[in-house]
Amino acid sequence: MRALSDLVDEWVTINEPNVYATQAHLFHEGPPGNVSMRDTLKVMRHMAIAHLYAYELIHSMTPDATVTIAHHLRSFAPLNPKNPWHKFLTSADSYLFQDQLIEAFGKGKFGPVMGRSPVPEGRYVDVIGLNYYSRTAVDGLKDGTFPDVPLNVLGWEIYPQGLVECSKDLHERLAVPVWITENGCADNGDANRLESFRPRFLADHLGAILDSSVPIERYYHWCFVDNWEWSDGEISRFGIVYNDYETQRRIVKPSGRMLSEIVKSGELSSDIIARYTAGQTYCTPSTINLASPMLAAFACLYLAAIPASMSCQHRLQ
Repeated sequence: MRALSDLVDEWVTINEPNVYATQAHLFHEGPPGNVSMRDTLKVMRHMAIAHLYAYELIHSMTPDATVTIAHHLRSFAPLNPKNPWHKFLTSADSYLFQDQLIEAFGKGKFGPVMGRSPVPEGRYVDVIGLNYYSRTAVDGLKDGTFPDVPLNVLGWEIYPQGLVECSKDLHERLAVPVWITENGCADNGDANRLESFRPRFLADHLGAILDSSVPIERYYHWCFVDNWEWSDGEISRFGIVYNDYETQRRIVKPSGRMLSEIVKSGELSSDIIARYTAGQTYCTPSTINLASPMLAAFACLYLAAIPASMSCQHRLQ
């Protein structure tokens, strides 16, 4: 804070506390890789306490700062809406994974499984950051998908309305504006394209935002360059810029050019949508291909045809 307070006035104290806690202590997807609900809840509690104290500290040093977290939310729905057990587990999953943390981080209000709050109940976010990717079909304490729904290459359902549903829930609970701090999809393309449906994903999700009345002030797409994606490593590609991991050379994908046009024009026009999404379809269970050797070969040929001196900025233009 002392080093950066004159340069930074917007702070996200913790990114996806629920994802970190569950991957590390419940799902074997991060260190230490144990399976303990007790440890999961303890980590969530400690991160909430850290945020609450950080919120107070940052405002004591920079009163006009904007402070929040980036909270990962999913849209939960019973796999069988007529099954009472599925309906009960839907509420349980949502509460344990995300709802209790909205109250703890946002209000300093700890629920029955997180222990006593160290601070008075109040408001501990100035806006609320939302990381949204998918919907979960619930028939147990696990992630699941509905049959015959559109998917990304990781098998996550593509459900644009869930972005609005989660934003609305956050706004109603905390009475602050919403920032979409992450939203994106894994799209590895195919033998002929660097991506197969990301422009359509963008059009569908940005369209859902524009059609809603929720005060969503910002949208940050995840992500700029293909990245190391948690325990999935380099298999799934989320970037609007292709990264050749062997050489680190970059290619702007159609979704990157699409976003550039949206920013320049200030609108999601029907012309932009038509030009960038024509013929695009999402994955289905039968078409998911996590790592296509043909795509890798195509990318190598594509890269070889581009002068090494051409920068990413020039390609974007």
